[in-house]
Amino acid sequence: MNLFSGLELEQTCNGEWNGVIKTDFGDIGIIICWDFAFPEHIKKLSKNGAQIIFCPSYLLKSARISKDVFRSYPLTRAFENLSYFVTCDAFGSDVISESYICSPLKVLNKILHREGIIFADLDLKKIIQLRKKYNCLS
Repeated sequence: MNLFSGLELEQTCNGEWNGVIKTDFGDIGIIICWDFAFPEHIKKLSKNGAQIIFCPSYLLKSARISKDVFRSYPLTRAFENLSYFVTCDAFGSDVISESYICSPLKVLNKILHREGIIFADLDLKKIIQLRKKYNCLS
């Protein structure tokens, strides 16, 4: 929905809608890359029931944004939405190449600067409990 400004994107246009997808393992939301910088869209997914939010990305090292900002957003988005937040950045010399699986309270797993697969056990009951306890999505 949100394209990174300054890139050559002649053949790319932004999306207009993003909804929650019901699956056998939980309700998920999917955002793409620069959407992570727009918390209001992610909050909308959480309010609509997304328990896990996936964010595939291609985060360029050359972007004029600190890598620390990119590194902080997975845990921040998980915390503020009381959801699991899963990033999968591309691997290559021109991208940050860092992927994370975060719960609202900690980084569960990560892979940095290499190809690979990461896993984590996600307990959706914990998400439900946190949302009831803190009631911050109403």
